[in-house]
Amino acid sequence: MTIDPGYKGCTTAPIGATLTQPSSAADAPVYAGTTAGLDSGLVTNNPRHLDAGTRPIGYLAATGASGTPLYVGLQGGCNAGVVSTNPAHLNCRGAPLGIAVR
Repeated sequence: MTIDPGYKGCTTAPIGATLTQPSSAADAPVYAGTTAGLDSGLVTNNPRHLDAGTRPIGYLAATGASGTPLYVGLQGGCNAGVVSTNPAHLNCRGAPLGIAVR
């Protein structure tokens, strides 16, 4: 997932929005990478993803909200910390993280 509509020269489409403030303790904070050439625009749940810079972009609603379910990669060396609409991004393990609201 990315906040860049032209991420790596590819076409992207909006899937929802983050919450400005958490509405419950279960809402997950998310960040966007800021390091050019490494993770710029990539959405993650790790504020130090790839030991690089990030900036907070909001919170994902807890499971059960109306919107697009999102997952976070769990497998080091593959998809760890990467937020995606695919629970098996890059054919690696992921776990539910929250919902991008509509």
